Amino acid sequence: MLLAPNVVATAGHCTVQMEPWNERTVIVGRTDLSTTDLPRTADRNADPSRTPTR
Repeated sequence: MLLAPNVVATAGHCTVQMEPWNERTVIVGRTDLSTTDLPRTADRNADPSRTPTR
């Protein structure tokens, strides 16, 4: 349940700049976290423009 607050917080911040990314990040983050991909998801959520494919 640690990914819930993280995803929501990041989504809220990204929503102001990128609306489509918000939904995409939530879906990808949930799936990534399930596959033990915490650092990768965090990086993507933090800077999607910097690391589009990581």
